[in-house]
Amino acid sequence: MCILLIADLLSISVSAAETLLRSCPSSISLRGFFRRLSEGELGHPALTKTGRLRLKAVLHIQTLMAEQCLEVDKEGIHWGELQRYVVEALDGRVWETFMAVFLGPKNEFIASETLFVGSTDRAYVDPRVVLTRALSHQA
Repeated sequence: MCILLIADLLSISVSAAETLLRSCPSSISLRGFFRRLSEGELGHPALTKTGRLRLKAVLHIQTLMAEQCLEVDKEGIHWGELQRYVVEALDGRVWETFMAVFLGPKNEFIASETLFVGSTDRAYVDPRVVLTRALSHQA
């Protein structure tokens, strides 16, 4: 089933989708593998520019859906949903990424932003920028 979905999404043959999945290193998650493919960190002969853009769009839509689940309940955030959102937003990134999640006084979700992206092993975080963004969101 997964192979058929991948073949359909990327407009490639089933055998090419099988080859693509077999090339996934066991050290990274499947989501991380597809994120790296979409960002160009990994390449595969079966993956075209259009396929890469489709992957990027699917990953972005998945993150937006997780964010929407956070915005539905204004009485307070469901911490399991927040955890799922953060994992979906950051999983598989090659570069260290600092993402801030802004909450209101009753723990309602306001917004999230990627504030800093660093190298493969660190990201410089300026506390003034974090504070400025929090104030701008009235968090």
